[in-house]
Amino acid sequence: MEISVSLIRQLDQVDPDLRNILFAILEEFERQSKERVTKDEFRELRQTVHELAQAQARTEARMGELAQAQAKTEARLDSLVQRVDELAQAQAKTEAEVRKLAISHRELKTQVAGLSDSVGYGLEDRLMPYIPEYARLEFGLDVESLDRKNVIYPDGKYDEVNILARGSLDGETGYLVGECKAKPGKKDANRFASMLDRLSTVLEGRLIPVLIGYTFAPEVESYVSRKHPHIRLVKTYALEMRARGVRKDSA
Repeated sequence: MEISVSLIRQLDQVDPDLRNILFAILEEFERQSKERVTKDEFRELRQTVHELAQAQARTEARMGELAQAQAKTEARLDSLVQRVDELAQAQAKTEAEVRKLAISHRELKTQVAGLSDSVGYGLEDRLMPYIPEYARLEFGLDVESLDRKNVIYPDGKYDEVNILARGSLDGETGYLVGECKAKPGKKDANRFASMLDRLSTVLEGRLIPVLIGYTFAPEVESYVSRKHPHIRLVKTYALEMRARGVRKDSA
């Protein structure tokens, strides 16, 4: 604590005993002033420490929340990974089942196709004896040869013709081309029409296409009449009756 020059001059004029008392008072005042500053600083320091402690506590609490969130995230990630693994296993099982079904489907198609061929061949074998007379009575075709034949094309491909009857028609070569199915459908008619187009490129003469079946659905009859009017739909019993010279209206 600094004492001004003016105060010192005034103290010099005071009685020495009193002056000593005044100096002692001044020293005590200075000491107490220093102590007050120290206490204020201490309070400020304590407040700062308190605030830092609170900030630390908040930081630790926040770190705890982050740690919990991280744990939850890791748990969800583990669950997701497990779920993905389960889905992958399920997908693998599904694909295996699909492959089995595809194999079974192919086998079934092969069996059905084999059965259809067997029925078709059975029809052909049954109807072959009636074809020459049927061709003569129905179309005026005098059959000279009759066979189930593979017609081979220049590119090496071939078509298996269920019934191929070659003969004379009005002084020209004619062919009765027969396709036999138990119950022909629209796809059968379309395939038969495509085969006729191919056959017309190698068979010289008039083609008489006949699609033969035990029965025909009404929509198939309508479809063939509209899309392939050149194809004759013939039921097996009608062919046999015609070959025997029996008309349907007299049966």
